[in-house]
Amino acid sequence: MHSAADCHARLSRAVDAMANAARRADRRKIGHALKQVAAADELDDYSLSFLYRAHDLVLELSEALTAVLEVHRGPATVHGCPESEERRNQPCRTICRLADVLLEARAARTMAIDAAEAWRRARHYLSGRVDEPVLVHVQEFKDGFLAIPVHVAIPEPAPVPTIETPTALVIDKATGAVTRWPLLPLPLLERQYRRYQSGQPMTFDDAS
Repeated sequence: MHSAADCHARLSRAVDAMANAARRADRRKIGHALKQVAAADELDDYSLSFLYRAHDLVLELSEALTAVLEVHRGPATVHGCPESEERRNQPCRTICRLADVLLEARAARTMAIDAAEAWRRARHYLSGRVDEPVLVHVQEFKDGFLAIPVHVAIPEPAPVPTIETPTALVIDKATGAVTRWPLLPLPLLERQYRRYQSGQPMTFDDAS
């Protein structure tokens, strides 16, 4: 079991390394490189957004952890760290847990990807490389994942649904609730979904 001083020292070293790496980075050159990546359309929007924010996120996290370290050098009544001379070598649970989390996160980054991540990468790789929308079927084997593109034709939505109109699913952004709908042009579906959310009946009088 690590002593309180060991835990503080381990976390302090990790935080210092994190902060120093961010401070030494050239924000201007990073931004220039990311503009080139964005222009080449090699990354999805979520990954680009993260990379643009990563420098600030690392600095903010290191500052927050530094503040935690400062507080945990205070009296036991503030944070639960051992205070008395005879208990000085007992571990600070909060600091030791934070130090362990950083080590676990470092180890997790070296772990193999799963089927969901393989699907995400295959889908991103295929986007922009084919003229039609594709589904991706993923099969796992010993050393990797086989991703098979399945070409599909999306049916043309009708302005007014009929008994033959195919159905689709709407997943609510706020709640995650899933509802089944007739396949409609997106602007029309958007208006009808707002009516549904407010308890109003659907109407197609203004369909266009």
